[in-house]
Amino acid sequence: MKHEGIVRSAVFSPDGQKIVTAGDDSTTCLWDAATGKQIGACIKHESYVTSAVFSPDGQRIVTAEGDAAARLWDAVTGKQLGRTMKHRGHVQNAVFSPDGMKVVTVSYDSTARLWNAATGEQMGANMKHEGIVRSAVFSSGGQKIVTSGDDNTARLWDADTGEQIGADIKNGGIINSVIFSPGG
Repeated sequence: MKHEGIVRSAVFSPDGQKIVTAGDDSTTCLWDAATGKQIGACIKHESYVTSAVFSPDGQRIVTAEGDAAARLWDAVTGKQLGRTMKHRGHVQNAVFSPDGMKVVTVSYDSTARLWNAATGEQMGANMKHEGIVRSAVFSSGGQKIVTSGDDNTARLWDADTGEQIGADIKNGGIINSVIFSPGG
C-alpha cells in the first residue's frame, strides 16, 4: 500500500475485507485486506485527509480534511454523498454513530458538530471547547458523545441535541483521545 506522502489513518471495514487509508497526498484509497492490492481509483480531495472511516454497515466512508470539511462517500463507487460538512477550521476527525445515522466531526475551530449521515445536514447545537477539539466518540448505544480538547477537558454531550451533560472533566494537560468503556 502506498500513498505519495504521510498516511494519517488506516482503518478496516466492519467485515475485515477492506482497508481505507487517508493521507497527506489529498487522497483516500481502498485496499483489499487479504492481498494489499488497491481497489479502484483513490478519491481525490482538495486538501490533505486526516482520517477516513467506514460506516457500521461498510457501505459509506466519512473523511475529515484539512480544508475545514468532512465528506461522505459511497464505499463502492467513490462518489460523494450528501452535502459537504463544513467547519471554520481544519477537521481533525469524523466518526459514525453505532447505527450509522449520524456523524460527529471535531475541528480546530473549537467545536464538535453533529451531522445527519444521509444528507450531511447539521443537527443540534455546536459542541464547544475553549481550544482545538481533538477527538470525539459515540457511546455504544449512540445516545452520548464524549469529546476532548486542548482546553484540558473532556466533555459529555447528548447525541440528539448537542447539549452538554454535566460538568467538564478536567485534566492537567491536553487530552488527545477519548473512548467510552464497553458498558458506556
